[in-house]
Amino acid sequence: MGELRTLELRENSLIELPDWFDQLQCLREVNLNDNRKLTHLHPHVATLHKFTCTGCNSITEPPSA
Repeated sequence: MGELRTLELRENSLIELPDWFDQLQCLREVNLNDNRKLTHLHPHVATLHKFTCTGCNSITEPPSA
């Protein structure tokens, strides 16, 4: 997964992103749309080129760079 650039995780029951998320060094785009249980964002999302999280209304902790 070291070369992974785009990650589609929409319409899941995620509460938070996995610990290994920051190890995806080539990652540029993430789609988390409609993860309605998502409450925490990993700080790594602040460094992405494109990040989408429409319908993630339960987030209580925004990412920090």
